[in-house]
Amino acid sequence: MEAEDHTLLVEQLRTMHCDCGPTWDWQALAREAQPLPLPVQQEEAAMLHRAMNYEPSRLDKLIRRSEKIRAQLFDEAKAARERDEQRAAASASHHAGRVQEWQERKALAEAILGGDPEAMVEVVEENNPFDEIAFLGSTIELRKKEGKSFELDLHTRGSNVIPTEIKTVTQAGKLSVRKMPVGQYQELYQDYVCGCAFRVAREMFALLSLDDVYVTAYADMLNPATGHIEETPVLSAQFMRATFERLSFDRLDPSDALVNVRHVMDFRKTKGFAPIIPLVP
Repeated sequence: MEAEDHTLLVEQLRTMHCDCGPTWDWQALAREAQPLPLPVQQEEAAMLHRAMNYEPSRLDKLIRRSEKIRAQLFDEAKAARERDEQRAAASASHHAGRVQEWQERKALAEAILGGDPEAMVEVVEENNPFDEIAFLGSTIELRKKEGKSFELDLHTRGSNVIPTEIKTVTQAGKLSVRKMPVGQYQELYQDYVCGCAFRVAREMFALLSLDDVYVTAYADMLNPATGHIEETPVLSAQFMRATFERLSFDRLDPSDALVNVRHVMDFRKTKGFAPIIPLVP
């Protein structure tokens, strides 16, 4: 089980870019027609018709209960009218709520299509599309919004989640644990950081009407000038929607796929990431 958990973790770290939330069609939401009231069942008319067209039987006449039955029928019509009014009030209240929700959706869609930064931030915060990234310790910060472009900071915690050991099961059915080679560790770290950057951009394109997304990834690194571990930018990329539409995310390698986008990264298999100067829109 421990070896299987290790394999699943490595697979998850390598495939952060593969998953993405649903795409929102803001154009369709902006064009959505106002909801119409739902039909309400009416009982009173049928009950009144029954009461007014009541024809007493010979037995009713004989025992003189015709008027009593007719009065009961009109009482039933009155009760039906009250039920009709209650249903109509409930239906009107429900319809008013649907209209209010429609107005809010339409207003939000128009704001998103118009590039309203507050509306976009609200949509991102409410939908929180970065749950899986956060589960692995990374956090996202919306830094700046201009026009159809967004800037985000990706604070990775790769050093806390990237395994330093390789766990497998021997032919004898025992757990084998050995130290992960430096090159393999650094490549896994690179795939994780690059995959998270692609994932962030994919989620933003799926959620919002954007042309491009700037993502700057930070990692904990030793600052030789201070001797302290500090958050340092290690990857900065400009992701374009037009480029993303041509990529097959299930089959690409996130580190290699950076050749498709404008980016800055200094990485060596033996040493890992080096500090960079982030891109500026």
